[in-house]
Amino acid sequence: MTNIVSFQAARAKRSDSEAGDINQLLKRATLILKEESGGGVKDKFGVVGRGKLKKIFEKKITEEILRAKLISGDTLLCGIYVSVLLDEFVTKRTPSWWAIDYAVSEDPEVLKQGGDTCFIICGVFPARGNVRSMDISYYQKVGAGLYNRFYNRTNKEIGYHMSQQFETMAHVVQTCLKNF
Repeated sequence: MTNIVSFQAARAKRSDSEAGDINQLLKRATLILKEESGGGVKDKFGVVGRGKLKKIFEKKITEEILRAKLISGDTLLCGIYVSVLLDEFVTKRTPSWWAIDYAVSEDPEVLKQGGDTCFIICGVFPARGNVRSMDISYYQKVGAGLYNRFYNRTNKEIGYHMSQQFETMAHVVQTCLKNF
């Protein structure tokens, strides 16, 4: 049996961090680009303080979204989410790198964690996606599917946007990391 999801009801329940108004998101993007990210990153090595890494990722991802003219509410929301995800990835341990470990679950948080893991593989370690007789498209499909299942169980809009923008955002992250 399927559930009918009302986008109007979901929009009404949306938190401020998920505000989908393109004007608000563009204002936030402008502020991110103007904000100092903890000193010039280019040509310097050093220790990045706690919380600064998220700002660095946020700035780089926003710059790439604007440079590539991918300006839309869902892409900007995904950029914010991916910045947090990359920051958390640096400090948290991933329980499993096998997509199937997450795909068999019905727990929404496990589904989100599986989507996040597939995204990290596709965005940060795309060469790893071609290991063990699988290619990167497998992780893209499974990751997008896990985010979609997360959305269907929780109605959290970021799950829908990440499922729709999975490949685009993985490419944005790959480009950002190449140009770091």
